Amino acid sequence: AERAGRRVSAARLVAPLAVGVMLVQGGLHVRGEITEHPYRIAPYAQQTEPATTPPLDGLLLEPEAAAWAGWLAESGETLDAEDVPTIAISSPAALLLFNASDYASPWVAVNWGVSFLSIERSCAEGAPERLLILEPEQLTADPERAAETRDRFVDAIAACGLDYPADFEVVDARESDDPRWAITVREYRSDR
Repeated sequence: AERAGRRVSAARLVAPLAVGVMLVQGGLHVRGEITEHPYRIAPYAQQTEPATTPPLDGLLLEPEAAAWAGWLAESGETLDAEDVPTIAISSPAALLLFNASDYASPWVAVNWGVSFLSIERSCAEGAPERLLILEPEQLTADPERAAETRDRFVDAIAACGLDYPADFEVVDARESDDPRWAITVREYRSDR
């Protein structure tokens, strides 16, 4: 009976211990997210500018974020990008605002490693006649992860028979004092 009592006491400790471990892991993950994606933590009071482009129309953003969103939508229209295969490096929001292309994974980054395979599979029959790349100046807050993301992207696009950035021409760029909101649009054309 005494041995059974010890087992019950140990069993009662397992659940609180498991919950404690999950809370610690959750806290570390949130801290990691804030470090990796600092643009997601703007205080509500700083979100004063309504977005004017679908699908964010009316949503309050930081003024620079609203300007970035508007620029991406305008750039997509100016470049006649509606049905053009497009890949955004580590910026799914940019892709959604630019032309919502479904050519490859919307989030091509090391934190979603399989996303690089989506590029290789998308061009299994060869590179498209026209391909646009959206490359933010700051891929992530962590320089090592940014370099790894870019290197893995370069390798994935090479599987399509393309040399990035040599085979691409800069066709639009948004400059900003804050590297989170600076982005370059590059284009590959098979007829060049």
